[in-house]
Amino acid sequence: MRTSSTGVFAAAILAALFLAVSACDRGAPAPVAIEGAPPPGDTSEAPSASASRAADAPQDAASRPAPSTGPLIVLSGHEKGFIRPCGCSKPKLGGIDKRAHALAELRRTRPDLVAVSVGDMIDEGGRQQELKLEHFLMALSEMRYDALVPGAGEFKIGAQAFAERRGLASFPVVLANARIGEEEVFTPQAPLGATGGVLIGLVAPLPPQTGVTTTPAAEALAREIASCAEAAFVLVVYNGPEEDLSTLAEAVPEAHRAKTLFAVPGYADAPVRLAKDALGMPVVAAGAKGRALGLIRPGAAQLVDALVLEEKRPADPKAAEILASYRRAVADEGLLTRVNRVPAPGAYAGDAACASCHRAACDELSMSRHQRAWETLKKSGDDQDPECAKCHVTGWGLEGGFVDPASTPERTDVDCEHCHGPSLEHVQNRTKTPGGKVDVHTCRNCHDPDNSPLFTFEAYWPKIQHR
Repeated sequence: MRTSSTGVFAAAILAALFLAVSACDRGAPAPVAIEGAPPPGDTSEAPSASASRAADAPQDAASRPAPSTGPLIVLSGHEKGFIRPCGCSKPKLGGIDKRAHALAELRRTRPDLVAVSVGDMIDEGGRQQELKLEHFLMALSEMRYDALVPGAGEFKIGAQAFAERRGLASFPVVLANARIGEEEVFTPQAPLGATGGVLIGLVAPLPPQTGVTTTPAAEALAREIASCAEAAFVLVVYNGPEEDLSTLAEAVPEAHRAKTLFAVPGYADAPVRLAKDALGMPVVAAGAKGRALGLIRPGAAQLVDALVLEEKRPADPKAAEILASYRRAVADEGLLTRVNRVPAPGAYAGDAACASCHRAACDELSMSRHQRAWETLKKSGDDQDPECAKCHVTGWGLEGGFVDPASTPERTDVDCEHCHGPSLEHVQNRTKTPGGKVDVHTCRNCHDPDNSPLFTFEAYWPKIQHR
């Protein structure tokens, strides 16, 4: 198993497996009434989302300190592999180094805060994702997270591969309805620091090929929450479709509903309270791509705040070293050259051949940022990262296309044939280029919502328009 090459985080790497015992049977502070949740015995729906500011849109918490009283839960998750933001995106938000700084800053006034990841830090399989998960776990340990509820994304690398990396986490991995063989990988519930709250983790059914065995989430929730009578509040994290929440809500006894809230990974970038509650129990989404932290305050009128991780925020040095370790690991394993390549729809001619007929267009291209695409990767230190390189070179994943900057320097940058396709046949016989007409769909192959969120064809096309 690949781990960090530095010794700075040895404590995180060697952290003992934390198997939390049931947290609900211990004494706890008085229950916290969750804003929007019904009192015991009341089965009516909570007010509509439009009646609550927290349900409409979270307030950016960057400009004001966290309240000094009441529980504070910091949620993150659904990073989709964004251990650091795409260097091309504007605004450039997120990254584990910025997150670590934000948490440290919050802890200056709220040392009692509880940090929980709702999972889906990765969403694919493969060696790069294994490296990414390892470094995510090391970073969360360095940030003193209290728990992780893994989602389907974590198991894309396989259940056994996940279990092998469990030791990198210095916190409990909480799932009440899943197991990996006979291994003690998960704990069904965990205490939330000194808040008196309890975390219960659940996941939707997983495909058999993952190697994870799941049981019905509603049954597991009913079993676990039955022992939570003394808990101040219960946070139920569910990694699954939001439409399942109504069934899960029915598993919560009426006596517990006033102090229960649900959390899901979320698909919008910002943490929000969802417009639709679950039988009156509020539902919060943690956000996506690691661009903001969700600040959840059970019992407060403002249930959800968003702390946006802006580019101007300083980087935490230890988390920055974890990020550097990840980049080194990707480079050391030569992942850039291990990409599967498929036959190209033709042979490459090179820009010089294009210029013989399309001089004006080539001159326009030479002045554009497309011709500095590789330089931007070198500046950010991501020039050995396959996930980044694919949109900064010509012929990615194709035979005859880019391999690495040493053996195919002529394929660095976004050249004519990146968009128009391999064009030797066109040069020789004036046939149509295999890329066909360039349009918004061509651009969207790289300028997608994840990596270029402000992209609009109407605004960007004039910058490179040519004939």
